[in-house]
Amino acid sequence: MYQQTKTDSGVVRVIDGAFIPPDLSNRDYAAYLEWVAQGNVPEPFEPPFVDPAEAARAEIEALETKHLMTRITRETILTLAEERAAALGIPLEVLLVKSKGYAALKALDVQIAELRAQL
Repeated sequence: MYQQTKTDSGVVRVIDGAFIPPDLSNRDYAAYLEWVAQGNVPEPFEPPFVDPAEAARAEIEALETKHLMTRITRETILTLAEERAAALGIPLEVLLVKSKGYAALKALDVQIAELRAQL
């Protein structure tokens, strides 16, 4: 028995999980074609189950790694910038426009907060 792949660039032999590329010189692919010629139909592709919370955790970790910034560092920098702006009488809306670094860090923080909401 066989199963289709996500991209239809071959099939998977169910019994051992072997991927079989569509290569006419491949004896496993020839066996698959013979199996289909006998009237058999491969099982449809089924994407593996992905736990949404685990996917969110992995995405958070990837973002923090990419930006080389842990949660505590990010939140500390944002808090310091916001406190400094408040002390100078600068509204946060202005800080977002005037400071590209703050705006980028705030956008990252919002993105991660949205992912944390999925946990």
